[in-house]
Amino acid sequence: MHFTSEQRLDDGVLEREFTLGEIPGTLWTPGSAPAPLVLMAHTNGLPKADPRLVARARYTAARGYAVATIDAAGCGDRPRSAADEQARADLGRAMQAGEPVDEIFESLIGPLVDNAVPEWRTTLDALLNSGGWTALGIRLAVAEPAPRGSSWRTAAGSWTAT
Repeated sequence: MHFTSEQRLDDGVLEREFTLGEIPGTLWTPGSAPAPLVLMAHTNGLPKADPRLVARARYTAARGYAVATIDAAGCGDRPRSAADEQARADLGRAMQAGEPVDEIFESLIGPLVDNAVPEWRTTLDALLNSGGWTALGIRLAVAEPAPRGSSWRTAAGSWTAT
């Protein structure tokens, strides 16, 4: 993990941009350490620098949590492949024409989802190895994605007891 920029924001939060191989990310940390680490993802191809995501991350960090986010493949600062560009163009055309989009949508989103888990694991490992926050629950979630007595709730991106 290589930190490329660092700035202390007016709310006391430290914002650091990083790269991890070809994965760009941002880490927001509160003024005190250690802090629980929150992984915050975006949807619909939004960049890690989307104002709504940044506002949520800063709000969370200002309340004592470390927050990390990355750009998914083909999103934000990451280049899009010719196949990504074609799928996006096809999706826009089909939506405007009122045609079915399920197959086109899957050709665009499927690779993003397939790459997301290994990229988040790589990012999480790098963050945990750099220290500064508590991560017991995160390690448990990586080792045991659906602990007994719990269910995965995709909309919230977390698991909860049932």
